[in-house]
Amino acid sequence: IWCYSGRFVIPLLSALTAHMITVSNILPTCSSTAAASSHCSIAFSVLQDVNCTFITLLIILISLTFVSRTDQIWKLKPRKSWHILCAGLAITLAQFVYLMMKLAVYGAAHISVLTWILYPLALFFTILVNEAIKRQEIKINVRIQKRARLDFGTKLGINSPF
Repeated sequence: IWCYSGRFVIPLLSALTAHMITVSNILPTCSSTAAASSHCSIAFSVLQDVNCTFITLLIILISLTFVSRTDQIWKLKPRKSWHILCAGLAITLAQFVYLMMKLAVYGAAHISVLTWILYPLALFFTILVNEAIKRQEIKINVRIQKRARLDFGTKLGINSPF
């Protein structure tokens, strides 16, 4: 169970942290006037789209690490999983096009610089952590398979190092 929940810790913490940092930067500019209220709604809308884009990308990266349980991501065979790669690429492309159009219209001044730094770092660390977890799972599976081969009740099985 730790291996499945561990894959989502970095994306969850990074999304919450980036959102809170940007919200703490937007809230002081909000006031009770109509112009400030409009400014805040636009700022929160842009923040929501930025968060949605990066969360989508993080989920796609996590799902790519689940494609093969026995191989690392750099050993991924594109011929066997081309449909997953194409779907992930299409979703990512559509999400980024939408975000770029939104940023072109409203600008990115509402989003904190720390958010723009945190999300790419989260993408990088998500891949590293997921592959480290997968490496550990592969080692455990190999150990279980070795134990199963030696566990057949003979003297060799009795004296096995497991």
